Amino acid sequence: MGKKGRHISLDISRDLITNSKPCPAQINFKDLEYSIAIKNSISNDSGKFMENLSLKFLPKNKDESKKKIILDRITGSFTPGRLTAIMGPSGSGKTSLLNLLSGRVSSGKVEGNIWLNGRSADSGSLGLVSRFISQEDVMMSTMTVREVVEMAIKFRVDGITQDEINVRANEAITTLELEKCQNTLIGDTIAKGISGGERKRTSIAMEMATDSSILFLDEPTSGLDMYTSALVVKLLRFISRSGQTVVSVIHQPSSDIFKLFDDIVLLSEGQIIYFGPQKQLVDYFSKLGFQCPNYTNPADFVFTDVLNLNEAELEKMKAEKFSGSKADYKFLKISSLAESWKSSEQCGAIKEMVESPILDPLNESNFTSSVDSSSSNIVGNRDRIL
Repeated sequence: MGKKGRHISLDISRDLITNSKPCPAQINFKDLEYSIAIKNSISNDSGKFMENLSLKFLPKNKDESKKKIILDRITGSFTPGRLTAIMGPSGSGKTSLLNLLSGRVSSGKVEGNIWLNGRSADSGSLGLVSRFISQEDVMMSTMTVREVVEMAIKFRVDGITQDEINVRANEAITTLELEKCQNTLIGDTIAKGISGGERKRTSIAMEMATDSSILFLDEPTSGLDMYTSALVVKLLRFISRSGQTVVSVIHQPSSDIFKLFDDIVLLSEGQIIYFGPQKQLVDYFSKLGFQCPNYTNPADFVFTDVLNLNEAELEKMKAEKFSGSKADYKFLKISSLAESWKSSEQCGAIKEMVESPILDPLNESNFTSSVDSSSSNIVGNRDRIL
């Protein structure tokens, strides 16, 4: 997979660029913190456990601003050839992490380091080498499936011929099982077109056909039935095996879908609770005293027993005569789990990956152009230097 070593301070520049197929892209981040300033609406006498919540600190006066931590100094690595799921309750920072790593954050304060193949990366460079598929599929309703896929290829891949466009479009359409609807209009709320599952697969086909090095997806199975959800995740797994780095936010997947992911990232209160192989997750939490019952979906187990208060913990809270709220007690639990993660062998392995990155130079075809397919607004980004 290329040479490995310590991070280097070299920026990606034209002397590092070749004209070959996109090389694998590894994205690493260390002590990544994202926060926003919000107005205080709660006075300081609101309860002594308030400081334990996700607000970093309380101001002296209620009209002052305070800092809300969205991501709390997290460290991790997303590697080529693997499919990663980011899971966690609402408000845990899942989508914020995707937005940061894809260069889509324009407000708030970001601290820490992000690297692409060992080289320092800013929001511009992150946007150049990655594609982002949001929950809302934005495509021109008056175009067919084939037309939007071909348009994505045409405007994102420089110097490509029509024959090459056809080859790429055919491959993407076949892989995503869109042959039957390739000549059907996308449609909208007024004019019926393709189904929700077909729309999602078309969005993925548009990105797959352009050979982007990193693919980020925000809940790609949202609103889909069980069969279509499994099909989408299987296709993402297939795409990752071509050497792409594929990272997806997903909300409580079924047991079968959960097992399709190579790696799992668990976030809660902006902190990492687990980051590692899917197959090791159950054993990891069993060592912390959380036993997953037989024949139980590990994803359900994580949400009900690990990330939330179970019956035993609620009884313990009463026995201890805890003076705070359930939210306070839960925050203490999450903080304890986050500290356990930081001292674990698995966390040490992640840190080693971050410190010994892939050092292959990114080539010119790693750079993509942004296409707003809802308005045909084409914005070229290739001349920006990382």
